[in-house]
Amino acid sequence: MPNGSGLLGDGSSTQSAIIVPNPVSSNLFYVFTVAAQAAGGLTYSVVDMTLQGGLGDVNGTKNVQLIDTTTEKVTAVMHCNGHDIWVIAHKYSSNAYYSYLITNAGIQAPVITNIGVYIGVQGGFGGQEETIGYLKASPNGKKIASSNWVNVNKMEIFDFNNSTGVLSNVITDTYPPNNFDGPYGVCFSPDNSKVYFGIFPDRIFQYDLNAGSPAAILASKYTVVQNVALTIGGLGLAKNGKIYISTSNLSTLDVINTPNVVGVGCGYQATAVNLGAGMAIFGLPTFIESFFDNTAALLGNDTSVCSNSYTLDAGAGWSGYLWSNNAISQSIQVTKTGTYWVEVTNASGCQKRDSVFITLNAPEFKLPADTSFCGTSLTLKANSPSDKYLWNTGDTTESISITKSGSYSVTLTKGLCVVSDTIKIEVLTKAPQFAPPNIFTPNGDNTNDTYNIGAANFNEYNFKNF
Repeated sequence: MPNGSGLLGDGSSTQSAIIVPNPVSSNLFYVFTVAAQAAGGLTYSVVDMTLQGGLGDVNGTKNVQLIDTTTEKVTAVMHCNGHDIWVIAHKYSSNAYYSYLITNAGIQAPVITNIGVYIGVQGGFGGQEETIGYLKASPNGKKIASSNWVNVNKMEIFDFNNSTGVLSNVITDTYPPNNFDGPYGVCFSPDNSKVYFGIFPDRIFQYDLNAGSPAAILASKYTVVQNVALTIGGLGLAKNGKIYISTSNLSTLDVINTPNVVGVGCGYQATAVNLGAGMAIFGLPTFIESFFDNTAALLGNDTSVCSNSYTLDAGAGWSGYLWSNNAISQSIQVTKTGTYWVEVTNASGCQKRDSVFITLNAPEFKLPADTSFCGTSLTLKANSPSDKYLWNTGDTTESISITKSGSYSVTLTKGLCVVSDTIKIEVLTKAPQFAPPNIFTPNGDNTNDTYNIGAANFNEYNFKNF
């Protein structure tokens, strides 16, 4: 990009930059930057991907200042309307968080919340090391967590109102100061129930946000790893639901395989990813955390069921529901294959919409009634389209040949549906004998008035009078 050089930010800044799409244009992107150790503030530039023949370039909007001095923290998460995006940063020499809403109309005036630890000149090592450390939003946009390195040594968890941009209800834990040791990385689990703090240089803590009260959350602290051979840097959530960890000056990444699970079950694995000729230093890229929200879907994935009905449930806790069939209940029962959508509304008036395609498979299958036949063989056919047939004889064809008396069953598999039925068949090896009379006199004298052929075991009779 010819005009892409000279953007502010710093290679040494914890979260030097984050890219946020313009909500109204798929070709425009904001690049927000924060300086290293309060040497500058929060600025933004705009990239237009239609420039340079589709390769993109920074347009005339470049290094526009929003905050004069900041810490090295910046994060982004979706507004509860699912369209606009919050960008949150921390002003230096304050305890102020600035929440900027990016809408179709551009960057709105900040919502400022004064909460949590003061980050400013506090002595220590002579620089502004207290500015160092990550800021992350939870994927669902309801929590914010902040790691504050040396001179501060605090781990903070906030509630975040992704409708108003306000932070509240801070929970604080302190890591005892020890030279350059201190909180650096931070990351939420994809289901938003756990938060992980990386302590430079050698350990990671997990907190269970479902533990209950603030005291219970702090008491839930679990040491995921403590290894003096490591130099732990940034923690980053990925689309596969795993958290990756940079370990300084190594050509590998560590990983937390199942971060939704409390305690040892979270599955920490050292040197899980080989970077080849590459090398991790400290940081990992900063993304819009909503990209990783695995609770975003209200109705789940498209589903195929072996039934003639299916219940869709949008979940409890919403103040309003509207379905594609105009129902206003939390759940509906569908009886036809097709696409269904629901729009939910929360207490703040924000709406969220999801759709799903439901395939109903309810095959009607039944073998004929129990029967008998006289002869050498009978062809028995399942007589229903299926992906797979399995008879109790071991045959896998749609029809089989019957030569012996017995019970015969077949199982049909079609998609997710599995149905079966059984029939009893008797093979008559000797034809039934009968001796019909050669005369009858239907004259009402009660003698030979009826014609009885004396064969009750036949399935069908054909009588002709000549």
